[in-house]
Amino acid sequence: MAVRVRFAPSPTGFLHLGGVRTALFNYLFARKHGGKFILRLEDTDRTRLQPEAVQRIQDDLAWLGMTVDEGPSTPLQQANFRNPAHAAYVQSQRLPLYQEAADALLHEGHAYRCFCSADRLEALRVSAYRQGLPTSYDRLCRSLPRAEAEDGVPHTIRFAMPTQGETRFQDLVYGDLAFRNEQIDDQVLIKSDGFPTYHLANVVDDYDMRISHVLRGEEWLSSTAKHVNLYHALGFEPPAFVHLPLLINPDRTKLSKRSGSLFVSQIQDMGILPSALNNFVMLLGWSASEEHAEATNHADYLTMEALTEVFDIGQLNKSAAVVAMERLHYINKRHLHLVEPQGAQFDLILDYARQRLERQPWFNSDNTPTHRLAHLVAQLKPSFDSVDDLVAGLEFFFVRPPAPTLAEAPFRGITAMTAQLRELPDWQPEAIKGACLHALEEAKVGRKKAFPALRQVLVNGQHGPPLYPTMALLGRDESLARLEQAQQGDA
Repeated sequence: MAVRVRFAPSPTGFLHLGGVRTALFNYLFARKHGGKFILRLEDTDRTRLQPEAVQRIQDDLAWLGMTVDEGPSTPLQQANFRNPAHAAYVQSQRLPLYQEAADALLHEGHAYRCFCSADRLEALRVSAYRQGLPTSYDRLCRSLPRAEAEDGVPHTIRFAMPTQGETRFQDLVYGDLAFRNEQIDDQVLIKSDGFPTYHLANVVDDYDMRISHVLRGEEWLSSTAKHVNLYHALGFEPPAFVHLPLLINPDRTKLSKRSGSLFVSQIQDMGILPSALNNFVMLLGWSASEEHAEATNHADYLTMEALTEVFDIGQLNKSAAVVAMERLHYINKRHLHLVEPQGAQFDLILDYARQRLERQPWFNSDNTPTHRLAHLVAQLKPSFDSVDDLVAGLEFFFVRPPAPTLAEAPFRGITAMTAQLRELPDWQPEAIKGACLHALEEAKVGRKKAFPALRQVLVNGQHGPPLYPTMALLGRDESLARLEQAQQGDA
């Protein structure tokens, strides 16, 4: 069976951390098995739809390196649909297909029209809640004669769940599961505005798009019993189900948009690299097999190809995964340090740095060509934990610090090093090191006294790379100017 999986976000908001994990696991599973990764936009919630989210979701997936094989921005591949007349990757463009399915269910007695008002439904929910009962529909309209239920009054269409027995299905993570039918609600399939609910649309779409495996969050596990009954009522073969473990905050509360599930745009604003984010979410509910344990234990720096190689849905966990943001920052630090000074990832670091630099009053972009900034970033990034720290460390490569007040021994050391460095023909770290050490030896000044003063003179004591590479980055003229300024300030 050909592997076809889908990531099906609702454009009622931007892509968030939980969505990134769902997308990544679908993408890796497709690539692992030579299958197709499909993007489907489930835009049937018209009251909360955010049109700008449609493109942003696609942009975020591209930023993360997840290439969509079929989706709203790819050429339409009608042959991959069972019903090519309604082929589309956006649900609002497929409404006739859902109505056809609902009509078929009505005709076969698997669905019924519900005329209950919003006020009545709310009163039912409140009453059940106060009594500690499930807040499900009481099936009042299910017993209406068909003639009475076809009088043109505004209504919804509900699924007629079996009321006896149980629904069983297998999940590739949670195993064999069973739900008592009497406890499953008669779910609305078509809303009064004519748009389908998630439950009908996703079943119809997954069948029509020949989806082989449904990978989605654990919160949909209880709804799967409804979906299995819908598949059977429509005469469809269900796909394989893979439910991903719940994401929770460190305080054990469920992760949500309101409680810390950051949008990708917010994560980008933090200076997080896409490779770091992919490596981070990979570990949320998944662990490596023994075969791949050594590779994953020794690195949080795996390429998308390496992630594909080690990914196995058999290694998904049932227990909830704690989202610890400090872990993301740690992984990002490793990626910042290890990225080679060329390629898309390094270009992104440069973009992050320039965006932040341009907000600084001391930075003049006109006087800082890209190659100069790239050289500075390449040399400095191994010494900092984040892009923000890196930018802070760049300040004193653009702004000469004030002359410090030096004690007698450090002053002698600075004076001696300045004299040696003026005569240095080769301004490279090793040559600078040799000149400085020789000068201190002749002046009989210890390194422990001289080097803190030297860092203070050069970069105002700012943390950064070792002193000799720092001086090489500053250049001969600027380094000597700062050394001479310190001596004049103490004269």
